[in-house]
Amino acid sequence: MNYFGIVPVECVNGTGFGSTLFVAGCEHHCRECFNKKTWNRYGGEPFTRKTMEHLKTCLDHPSITRLTISGGDPLSVYNRMEVLHICEEIRRYKNVTIWIYTGYTAEDLQKESPSFLAELALYATYLVDGQYEPNETHTKPFRGSDNQKIIRLSDMQEVVF
Repeated sequence: MNYFGIVPVECVNGTGFGSTLFVAGCEHHCRECFNKKTWNRYGGEPFTRKTMEHLKTCLDHPSITRLTISGGDPLSVYNRMEVLHICEEIRRYKNVTIWIYTGYTAEDLQKESPSFLAELALYATYLVDGQYEPNETHTKPFRGSDNQKIIRLSDMQEVVF
C-alpha cells in the first residue's frame, strides 16, 4: 500500500487531537474532491515498517487520542488488508480511537465483505461513509457533505456529534 502523508497533529478529522494518515488510491473520483492527488494507488510512497514507526511516534504525545485514516480511500479493495493490519498494530500500541473515511457505504461493505467489516470493528472505532456530494449541504461535523454518516463499528449504529 502507498500513502501520501501523515499529519502529526490535527483537530478536524474526528474528535479531539489526532494524527491522520492519507493513503493512496480511490476509485470513487468524487466531483470536487479536495484530495484528487490521492486517487492514484501507485502515487506517494510505500507504507513501510519505518512509516509505521513514524506513525506510532506521532501518536506518542499524550494529547493525541485519535488516529484517522483517510485518502484516497483506505477501504479500496487493494488497501483493506494493510489498513486492517495498521489498525490492529496501532490499537495494540496505544488505546486511541480510530476513524476511517471511505467512499463506500457501511451497507455496501456489509453486503460485500461482512467478515472484513467484523474484523475491522475489532480495532477501528468509527467509519465515516459515503461519497462526497458537492451539491449536499455541509452542516454536520467531521463530514464533507451531509449525506455521509458516522458509523460506530462496534454496533454498526450511526452516531451524531
